[in-house]
Amino acid sequence: MNFAVILAGGVGTRMGSDIPKQYICVEGKPVLVYTLERFQACPDIDKIVIVADEAWRADIQNWAKQYNIEKFLDFATPGATRQDSVYSGLSCCIRYAQSSTDIVAVHDSARALISVELISKLVQGVEGYDGCIPVMPLKDAVFYSAGGQIIEKLVNRNELFCTQAPECFYLQPYWELNNATPASVRSTALADHELAFQNGWRIHCCPSEENNFKLTTPGDIDRMISLLRTGKA
Repeated sequence: MNFAVILAGGVGTRMGSDIPKQYICVEGKPVLVYTLERFQACPDIDKIVIVADEAWRADIQNWAKQYNIEKFLDFATPGATRQDSVYSGLSCCIRYAQSSTDIVAVHDSARALISVELISKLVQGVEGYDGCIPVMPLKDAVFYSAGGQIIEKLVNRNELFCTQAPECFYLQPYWELNNATPASVRSTALADHELAFQNGWRIHCCPSEENNFKLTTPGDIDRMISLLRTGKA
């Protein structure tokens, strides 16, 4: 069985909205629903766990019924940090796991325009590795500067990549890794692959998509609307 853990517990302060960005309505539909619809349509995802605050769960359940999100399985409680929320979602999935080859895809609810094809590619990309993540190459020249005042070291842009989501792993070992990691260490992770890589896991990198951007500022909402209206999402 393959699970999706959708992280929907963030506040999203940079969006400047009265409500978390994943619940903002875009073209008449909450951002979260767009995300859920993509995973619902993916044949490589069997069940969906949503990490969300209690205050939003009734709304989410109503949306799941309204938009036929039949793969919705359960809720998990958000943690103090992203990785704590991931761990909470993993712990929920473990209760329903069926085999040691179950896979989990951890995704940001605010990456609402991911394609079904990319989700499948990442889930399938775990085979032969310990995990699989979507990456994007850098477009601009980059350099290293500890204080941001002067160039201290040139960096080869062709060897640098940005991580997106979903990040996919075999569920059982990834949960065990998070469970065995002290909370103080786990909470410092900024991305799902960090603990895995630090423990020697082989992580497969797959090319991501331009549309798999994360809604962070109002300008990103405008971009999403434009893509939806032009049929490019």
